[in-house]
Amino acid sequence: MFVFLFSLLLIGKGASSMADESRYWHGFHAWYALSDGQWAEAIRYCFNLGARPILPLLHFPQYLLQAILYFIFHWDPRSVMSLTAVQAINVVIHVLYLWSFYKLLIYHFQFEHRLAVLSLVIIAFFPGSSFYLRHMLPYELSLLLWNLLLLNHAKFRNVILLSATSVFILLVYPAYWFYALCCHIMILNDRMQMRLSWKPVVQYASKIIMGVVLAFLVLEVLALSGGTHFFNDFITGGSNYLYENGLRYKNTLLYFKDYFVNANGAIGILFGSCFLFWALFLMVPIYQRRDTKLLILAGLIFFFIGAHSVLGWATQCKIMYGRLIFQLLPILLILMVGSIKNSNEKFKGGIVITFVAVSIASYFQFYTEFSKLAYPRDVLAQFLESKSRGFEYDLVLYEGQQNYETVNEFKVNYYFATPPGNKQISMDTSSHYIFYNAAMPNVVNPIWQVPEFDSLIKPLVFQSAHFISHPAYLYELNEDVLKNAPNQNLMIKVFKSK
Repeated sequence: MFVFLFSLLLIGKGASSMADESRYWHGFHAWYALSDGQWAEAIRYCFNLGARPILPLLHFPQYLLQAILYFIFHWDPRSVMSLTAVQAINVVIHVLYLWSFYKLLIYHFQFEHRLAVLSLVIIAFFPGSSFYLRHMLPYELSLLLWNLLLLNHAKFRNVILLSATSVFILLVYPAYWFYALCCHIMILNDRMQMRLSWKPVVQYASKIIMGVVLAFLVLEVLALSGGTHFFNDFITGGSNYLYENGLRYKNTLLYFKDYFVNANGAIGILFGSCFLFWALFLMVPIYQRRDTKLLILAGLIFFFIGAHSVLGWATQCKIMYGRLIFQLLPILLILMVGSIKNSNEKFKGGIVITFVAVSIASYFQFYTEFSKLAYPRDVLAQFLESKSRGFEYDLVLYEGQQNYETVNEFKVNYYFATPPGNKQISMDTSSHYIFYNAAMPNVVNPIWQVPEFDSLIKPLVFQSAHFISHPAYLYELNEDVLKNAPNQNLMIKVFKSK
């Protein structure tokens, strides 16, 4: 309940402000087309999401809630108020994810209650993950589904059905293939019951492959019914894992260090230091105890870091982002906390007190900074009437706008639509506003420039830090934005010209 209430304090702004959130609106289009009897169009929207055709189905509760709010309160689905309801569902998913992680620690990894709660506190208050609550992104939903599968895999007597279900979960967010791999190796370890015979392993693997083929065939048939191909979408999604060659490679280990130190403050530094200490010293007691599950996870972590390092170096592409490290947090926690399970009580008590204190302190520091951030879409909604022409793909800044001028030196991406104005906001349509930095930059070549007018002549009516100036967001972008020093002070400003 404590986590739920504090998570609610983070929402209320920021929705539909990141590029990947455009997939949410693709799903919205799909359900709208389906309600209008346009099956083929709905299918095409679902299979144009970068190999994530399951997302629109899982987002149905959000779409339904927004529809109810529209019919009762006339809240446009694009409005800040309606999207706040979507964020509230994110909080529910967040709590369910934490609950599933706690259950895994207790029942699958045999943690004592105190250490399970410690792990829960660290992951709940980790700054690098809390900001996802503001956005329509499926990261925690994907991890929740994998946790539930690992907890309930014994109920799947048919391995082929288990495999097909896994494919559908993977297609919620394919970039979390490593977490999926960890879950399936844990399942294999449970089902083989420590037997090292090759025959049952080969039989299990063959059934897994059959399940994958079955799931792919079902999805391809479904896509063909809409006049498209699932395999094309799947290949596109796979190629996007490397994003584009223009994003420069950065050493994976250095990226990990920067992410924990710069984006997550004190708890990140403590967390990263403890992981390094664990990698150097605590692997020995795990090996001596023959803790099979922890040894497997340790091997997989080293495989993941090594594979990304080699792949990034070979292609000279950036393939590591904060959202990908997010899937590693629960695994790293299991390894670090699990390594001290058999330590003396005084040592464990000191670890618990230290981590809980630093986690809570870091979270409050993060909340103080995070609550001050401004999002271009929200600022435009606050100061303007709805200028949305069509749906969410309208540009915020376009020529011919009657009610405001623009002072902005960088491009605008399509997902920054002017949301419909809320009825609670008093609009003065006779006012003439000038918006500075009220958009996303061109992330390849960002340019922050000072407005060429005197703020004394043009009174400043709003000023707040641009959301991408926060370190947590910087690690979701590429190195060209990350290395641009002035973005640390990037501000959104609104001037009134008359």
